[in-house]
Amino acid sequence: RPGRHRRGARQARDSAEAYSSYQQLFQSGDRTFTLCNTLANLLVKIGEFGSAAQVLRLALSMGKVGEDVAARLKHNIQYLEDKARQ
Repeated sequence: RPGRHRRGARQARDSAEAYSSYQQLFQSGDRTFTLCNTLANLLVKIGEFGSAAQVLRLALSMGKVGEDVAARLKHNIQYLEDKARQ
Protein backbone atom coordinates (compact mmCIF):
# COMPACT_ATOMS: atom_id res chain seq x y z
CA ARG A 1 0.00 0.00 0.00
CA PRO A 2 1.86 3.06 -1.21
CA GLY A 3 -0.44 5.48 0.63
CA ARG A 4 0.57 4.03 3.98
CA HIS A 5 4.27 4.63 3.24
CA ARG A 6 3.63 8.23 2.19
CA ARG A 7 1.60 8.77 5.33
CA GLY A 8 4.41 7.29 7.45
CA ALA A 9 7.01 9.48 5.75
CA ARG A 10 4.84 12.56 6.24
CA GLN A 11 4.35 11.71 9.93
CA ALA A 12 8.11 11.26 10.37
CA ARG A 13 8.78 14.60 8.68
CA ASP A 14 6.09 16.29 10.78
CA SER A 15 7.54 14.77 13.96
CA ALA A 16 11.04 15.96 13.04
CA GLU A 17 9.75 19.48 12.37
CA ALA A 18 7.76 19.52 15.61
CA TYR A 19 10.79 18.21 17.53
CA SER A 20 12.95 20.98 16.10
CA SER A 21 10.43 23.66 17.08
CA TYR A 22 9.90 22.34 20.60
CA GLN A 23 13.65 21.83 21.10
CA GLN A 24 14.25 25.48 20.16
CA LEU A 25 11.63 26.64 22.67
CA PHE A 26 13.10 24.39 25.35
CA GLN A 27 16.64 25.63 24.73
CA SER A 28 15.46 29.24 24.85
CA GLY A 29 14.35 28.66 28.44
CA ASP A 30 10.59 28.36 27.79
CA ARG A 31 10.23 25.31 30.02
CA THR A 32 6.62 24.79 30.96
CA PHE A 33 5.26 21.44 32.06
CA THR A 34 3.29 21.12 28.80
CA LEU A 35 6.32 21.89 26.67
CA CYS A 36 8.44 19.37 28.58
CA ASN A 37 5.79 16.68 28.24
CA THR A 38 5.36 17.30 24.51
CA LEU A 39 9.10 17.39 23.91
CA ALA A 40 9.52 14.12 25.83
CA ASN A 41 6.84 12.50 23.64
CA LEU A 42 8.63 13.68 20.50
CA LEU A 43 11.95 12.40 21.83
CA VAL A 44 10.36 8.98 22.36
CA LYS A 45 9.13 9.01 18.75
CA ILE A 46 12.69 9.45 17.51
CA GLY A 47 14.12 6.87 19.92
CA GLU A 48 15.85 9.24 22.35
CA PHE A 49 14.63 7.51 25.51
CA GLY A 50 17.32 8.79 27.86
CA SER A 51 16.77 12.40 26.77
CA ALA A 52 13.02 11.96 27.13
CA ALA A 53 13.53 10.74 30.71
CA GLN A 54 15.68 13.79 31.50
CA VAL A 55 13.04 16.16 30.15
CA LEU A 56 10.34 14.39 32.19
CA ARG A 57 12.55 14.68 35.30
CA LEU A 58 12.66 18.42 34.72
CA ALA A 59 8.86 18.51 34.34
CA LEU A 60 8.52 16.57 37.60
CA SER A 61 10.89 18.94 39.39
CA MET A 62 8.62 21.87 38.52
CA GLY A 63 6.29 20.57 41.21
CA LYS A 64 3.16 21.90 39.56
CA VAL A 65 1.40 18.56 39.15
CA GLY A 66 -0.93 16.49 41.27
CA GLU A 67 0.05 13.25 42.94
CA ASP A 68 -1.51 11.12 40.19
CA VAL A 69 0.41 12.93 37.45
CA ALA A 70 3.62 12.80 39.48
CA ALA A 71 3.20 9.04 39.94
CA ARG A 72 2.65 8.57 36.20
CA LEU A 73 5.71 10.70 35.42
CA LYS A 74 7.86 8.65 37.79
CA HIS A 75 6.63 5.45 36.18
CA ASN A 76 7.34 6.82 32.69
CA ILE A 77 10.80 8.05 33.71
CA GLN A 78 11.70 4.61 35.06
CA TYR A 79 10.39 2.94 31.90
CA LEU A 80 12.37 5.29 29.65
CA GLU A 81 15.56 4.89 31.68
CA ASP A 82 15.21 1.10 31.45
CA LYS A 83 14.55 1.35 27.71
CA ALA A 84 17.61 3.60 27.24
CA ARG A 85 19.83 0.96 28.87
CA GLN A 86 18.73 -1.78 26.46
